[in-house]
Amino acid sequence: MRKIRITAVVIAFVAELGLDQIFATILLVAFGHSGFSPDLSDAEKVAFVQAVWSDGAFVLCAFVLGTATTILGGYVCARIAKVFPYYNGLAIGVVGFVFTLLVMGEAPWWYTA
Repeated sequence: MRKIRITAVVIAFVAELGLDQIFATILLVAFGHSGFSPDLSDAEKVAFVQAVWSDGAFVLCAFVLGTATTILGGYVCARIAKVFPYYNGLAIGVVGFVFTLLVMGEAPWWYTA
């Protein structure tokens, strides 16, 4: 465990989550701009998110951008750690995978606010 720098993993993971949040917001606006209104009821918001997630292009873009942010997070972690870059980069992938398993429900965590 000495090969993995916990501080680097935490910093890179927080940066990755922030970037994921930004991309998710951009994608939601880009793919669902016409159907969203701030005065929607909770049930209408759930239906809106489900409608956007049923679009194959949205899912593909979310997958590609999510993969890109994970790769970037691994790179940032390896650069911050400065030692054993592969172990530290892999740590981001493992942490991200476990995090996704813990928080993923019917909809992605960033849409269940």
